[in-house]
Amino acid sequence: MKIPLVKQYIASYKKNFGHIDKEEIYKWKAVKHFQDNWDINATNFPVMLKNSIKKTRNLLKSGQYFPLRMIMNYVDKEPEKVRDIFADLYDEQKDIEERLNNFQNGVDQINDQFYPGKNTYQDHRAIIVYLTLRYPEIYYLFKFEMYKTFAQKLDLIFKPKAGKIETVRHFNKVCNIVRHYISQDQELLKLHKDRITNDCYYDENLHLLTQDFIYAVTRHLENIKNPALVTASIITTTQVISAGDLVANIDDVNFNGRFVNFIENSIEAKRIGDLGEIWVYEQEKKKLSENGFTKLAEKVTHISNDNGDGTGYDIESYDINGNKIFIEVKTTKNSFNSTFYISRNELERSKREGDSYYLYRVYNFNDETNEAEYKIIRGDLTNLCTTPVTYKVTLKPR
Repeated sequence: MKIPLVKQYIASYKKNFGHIDKEEIYKWKAVKHFQDNWDINATNFPVMLKNSIKKTRNLLKSGQYFPLRMIMNYVDKEPEKVRDIFADLYDEQKDIEERLNNFQNGVDQINDQFYPGKNTYQDHRAIIVYLTLRYPEIYYLFKFEMYKTFAQKLDLIFKPKAGKIETVRHFNKVCNIVRHYISQDQELLKLHKDRITNDCYYDENLHLLTQDFIYAVTRHLENIKNPALVTASIITTTQVISAGDLVANIDDVNFNGRFVNFIENSIEAKRIGDLGEIWVYEQEKKKLSENGFTKLAEKVTHISNDNGDGTGYDIESYDINGNKIFIEVKTTKNSFNSTFYISRNELERSKREGDSYYLYRVYNFNDETNEAEYKIIRGDLTNLCTTPVTYKVTLKPR
């Protein structure tokens, strides 16, 4: 991602803040109204639901897009079923894709019974509006065309596809990255804070502000083109190291107390990790394209984005001989020898895939210029996993 370009758009956003605010402030008001009125256990659920979402304006109603009208029709016909559908959607213990599918399947059943052949309009955009109204500190308002245009303006290699959950996931990663730079701009934060009134949701986590900025880039701000902004050059060769040839340092156990800001460190590590994955994803597509494997380049998949965590690797790609490889990315702003962590699933995946498993150690990463160095550690990682730091414990009765 071209961070200097993001910053230039932030500067333009600030210049146009007053005009944009007049058109978009309703989003903060819609969330506050929902938060004040939502009650899943309401005696009269249809009345409560209609009141809670009535200020959403074009979030749920625009042009030929009618999710607001349809969800109100559904709750009139089957109030208890709709209550159950929302209760399931708001269960944060469940996988997001499962909840999206459950919601769509639930409304499809009601629609088939009472409005056969009609469009439900309960797509990812609408459902994520419901999620953002309930959990604005977790979700970002999503529109496919908005993200498609933003990706084009920022020259993102990832190509959004309509109706695909991986597009929503990638959008969330990009939002998290952009949110960091918004949170660093004190002038913008003051503009934002000063316009929030008692009837607005106080956007402490800046999720609404981040989405508002992205939407402004696509709708309110003129294109910014800076020829000085170029994508980092492709590294066609790099050092490949067999995991069996490396030796991991074993730390002695000590019981010295220390104070560490684990929360902030974790947030920053996640941000750098996401940027590193995107960087490697782009490098892999370029590597294959520039070596004449354009069809294989199209098949490169950001697995951790599409399927979530737990697969044991981040990116599925191909070597220049056309063989599939499984890439785990570990990114740091520091040196090659900086400490990183390997999960049990990553270790087990490396054992299974053997020499087809590649750990890309991305280091000296500069998120401003999108430049980094990397080395490839290939094969079974058992030799490196010598120092356990946590254990998973599940207790059961005797």
